Amino acid sequence: MIKKLKIGEPIIYAYCHQAALLSVLYEYPETYPWIYSNYIQIYTLYDLWKQKDRLGTLDFYYHFYGDFNFYEYTANPWIDFNKLPYRMVKDRWGTFLEFVKERISKKQYVYMILNRSIYRRDETWWFHPVLIWGYDDNKRELYCADNNRKGKFDTEVISYANFELATDVPAEEINGGDHIGRMGGVCFFNILSDMKYHEVGNNHLLQEKKIKKDLEEFLNPPERIGDYVWGIDCYRELKKYYDYINVEREQECDIRTICSLQDHKVLMKERFRYLSMMGILDYDFETEMNIIINICEIIKKVIIKSNINRHQKFPSSKLNNYLDELEEKEYEIYKSVIQSINYSKGENIL
Repeated sequence: MIKKLKIGEPIIYAYCHQAALLSVLYEYPETYPWIYSNYIQIYTLYDLWKQKDRLGTLDFYYHFYGDFNFYEYTANPWIDFNKLPYRMVKDRWGTFLEFVKERISKKQYVYMILNRSIYRRDETWWFHPVLIWGYDDNKRELYCADNNRKGKFDTEVISYANFELATDVPAEEINGGDHIGRMGGVCFFNILSDMKYHEVGNNHLLQEKKIKKDLEEFLNPPERIGDYVWGIDCYRELKKYYDYINVEREQECDIRTICSLQDHKVLMKERFRYLSMMGILDYDFETEMNIIINICEIIKKVIIKSNINRHQKFPSSKLNNYLDELEEKEYEIYKSVIQSINYSKGENIL
């Protein structure tokens, strides 16, 4: 038997947990209103340059539900999300393979941590979340998706035998807490495409007031809360980090933050295009957002080149000037969007 669920090209790639979900949601256009009402605010760590193990921390913050750990799954009104302890799955189903096949047959995607070194022979012992979206009994293969060796989210095939071996994962890798972003078990979910499941509340609909409010909070973020800073203040932390790398030149500059920041701009561009298509904005700001996305791309390329040539001085001033330019342009665009949001569709507004 062969069974495959819908999956497509994700719009953003920097982090697997974002790409995995969006590769599914984008196959269901009815979820677009929720997507474009969220993924607006971002956060990073105060004094990012001091964080050592968390230098790549820059991600979306979902303050509408007030949760860091897998919010986009646990509080998503478009999916029915469940989680079971690894031990329970093993005891109840005998093998993880039987559990996965049963879930897929019930149109449920499985998201779990595997030991990738089992089926990627050139990788070291490395545990990472993997999205499983299909199986083929004839070939004895699972259809999966994960970041490839170049860091891009992509599909891959894992044999039944290798998959079962790869499920041998230490408990500390499964239950790492919200800072590490571990899921605490084997996760599985399905899309609630039947509208009868969304009769109560309107979180699944387009929320114009929320979009406006979130953009305002991005430009005027709250004061630092604990270890975290928000919105446009994240650029200050990136500049401090780049200045630190300029001094401590033997260290490689972590590229994940700028990749995540670029994802934020790509998704923002698509949000404005969608709002324009829906008649909420009179203009889609595509040209302006492409300029911002290109600035992120330039910063990324400069960092990659500098990491290769670490004997040369790190160009922190150049990168910080690019960030200043990005911040200035972004501020003007978002202010224009805030002023332009149309409230004519009041029935779908929180």
